[in-house]
Amino acid sequence: MNMLERISCVVFEDIELKPPRTKKARGDLWINIENPRKTRECSHTLMKGYGDSAVLVLGYDCMSTTEITHALMHALGFPDEVTLPSRDNFVRIMWNNIQPKYRPLFWAQNTKGNQRNALKDYDPMSIMHFHDRAYTINGGPTIVPLNPSIVLKPPSGLSELDRSNIYKAFRHECNKRKVNNLIEHCRIDYVDEYDDYDHEDHDVTPL
Repeated sequence: MNMLERISCVVFEDIELKPPRTKKARGDLWINIENPRKTRECSHTLMKGYGDSAVLVLGYDCMSTTEITHALMHALGFPDEVTLPSRDNFVRIMWNNIQPKYRPLFWAQNTKGNQRNALKDYDPMSIMHFHDRAYTINGGPTIVPLNPSIVLKPPSGLSELDRSNIYKAFRHECNKRKVNNLIEHCRIDYVDEYDDYDHEDHDVTPL
């Protein structure tokens, strides 16, 4: 969470209670992280709840900073890199090597109505990219780069393109917050100066 907060205006806050269904969203997204079935293997599932809410199901082996950041990126609207329509220009998916229950994670997404993902550049270094043997059933590769010079290893953090995409996704909200904060600071300064002036003794010379 700290990693995402440092490079954007996204702010994560702890809440004690689940917000009521009737509560109006104010640009907020409620995220509940849980593991009700006590899953051990590193898998993550994003489920949409009511309104602006999301449930992240994380396996116990997904407790690294990279895996948690990957899951939070899903909650913020970023897909797995291998699901982008342009992926076939860069990698080949080895379907027979993928565990059957995880094959849907490799399906290319339909970007109709989602212009942001349709135009997104493919990034093999992204924190949203699987490594070359992710979800393998036999130890063989599940993703093979078409360019042999590319090595698909587990990501260690956000790539430069990840950072750029996060900035682009939230820049309007960030700019709006900056303007609102500036207005609020100016208002507070004005009130403080007015109060100081009002409490000063002023000599008035009669005409």
